[in-house]
Formats: sequence, C-alpha cells, structure tokens
Amino acid sequence: MVTHAKIFTNIARRAGILSGEPSVAGTRIPVRTIVQYARIYHHDLKTMEGVYPSIARADIEEALAFYEANREEMIATSRRMRMTRRFDAAAGARLLDLTVLHATGIRACYSCAG
Repeated sequence: MVTHAKIFTNIARRAGILSGEPSVAGTRIPVRTIVQYARIYHHDLKTMEGVYPSIARADIEEALAFYEANREEMIATSRRMRMTRRFDAAAGARLLDLTVLHATGIRACYSCAG
C-alpha cells in the first residue's frame, strides 16, 4: 500500500519570517499559536474564527491538520523556542543589570556578571 504525504497549501515556512516556523500562508500567525488556541477553546472552530477573523476556517483546519501530521517536529520546535526564550530572557536580565549599574555610576566586573 502506497501512502502519499498531504500537501498543505495554506501553510508556509519562510526563513525571514518567524525564523522559518510554519505559519498560515500570507500571515505571521504560527501554526503552534492556532494549536494553542484550539486547546484553550476545546477545538471550537467558530470561537477560533473570532480570534483570527483575518483567516478562513479552512486555514485553521489546515493548521491543525498540519500540526497532527508533523506533531513530533512541532513539539521539538516548540521546545527549542522555549529554550531560546529562556536564554534571551536571562541574557536580557543580565544586560539590564549592567545598564542599571552603569546608570548609577557603579562599575561592573564583567567576569562576575554571568
């Protein structure tokens, strides 16, 4: 039996937009965000259409189908993004600390700032 991969025409990956994360074509709405709202609204597509009036119901359905067809990859991407956000937040906090020290005239020891 031959199986064919489904082609998702309304899902796009563009390197310069959302770091190549799958999103609804022509938008900056990531598939993972639609999945998160689907969980919040218990897959009530009518309510979800109200959250994203700029996209069609078919786009929402396709995003959910894309997630199911690529579940492992989407979970791995989500984990990677959470790790990046944690790193960025920690780096931002350190930068803020150094900025405050500079503004108050206190000299910071950069080897101690980590």
